[in-house]
Order: sequence, then structure tokens, then C-alpha cells
Amino acid sequence: MADGGTLYIFKDGKMAQESRFGRAVYLNVGASVSTKDGRNIAITSNEVARLGSLLQKEHGG
Repeated sequence: MADGGTLYIFKDGKMAQESRFGRAVYLNVGASVSTKDGRNIAITSNEVARLGSLLQKEHGG
């Protein structure tokens, strides 16, 4: 992402975003996010809890 974060798209097509600081970020459905190469991606879902859980498991939480 342009801000240094990472956009995750799960196998079921749902989306979540991780900030550059490693935290799950709330996404507004219908908004768009910018990539480093200037493209825009439309947000279709908000899986902040799902990503938060995965990040917590990854860091030994």
C-alpha cells in the first residue's frame, strides 16, 4: 500500500488491511486504497477481527 501497509485478500475474497506498524486496520466498505504503483483497489469487506486474530497468533499472543 502507498502508506506502507499490507492489504490481505483471503481465499473467500474478503479483505483486511495491516498497518505499517503491524496492526489490523478498520476499512470502510466502498472506499478505496492506493497501492505504491498508483492503482486504487475498492474495498469490498472488512475482516479486521479475522486479521487481528491471525496477527496475534503469528506473534505468539
